[in-house]
Amino acid sequence: MRSLRKASEKRRTYYGVTNQRVVVLRTGSSPRLQALRLTQCQRVRVRHDSSSGGESVLFGVAPWAFWCLQNTGSWWNLHDQWETLAFHDIPDADEVAQLVEEQRRSLG
Repeated sequence: MRSLRKASEKRRTYYGVTNQRVVVLRTGSSPRLQALRLTQCQRVRVRHDSSSGGESVLFGVAPWAFWCLQNTGSWWNLHDQWETLAFHDIPDADEVAQLVEEQRRSLG
């Protein structure tokens, strides 16, 4: 069941990077827009998932268990508590992380 939910969420999720924020838009019956200011983003890293072959870009600092559970289909909405955001299962994750780091540096 989790894999069906994850697949459905993946089809309805869009990611964006602006010169000020990283943004996640989830569409569907309960649309949600989440954003994190680049000035608040303490850390940017890429996680390679060996089991699925996917790559994710993780923004912010949170406990290890949070990152492990976040992309499993059992979504616990802790974004507001931990000031984190992630782009899951994206192509060119290293390039996206580099782009975000460049934007962060340009903000000072």
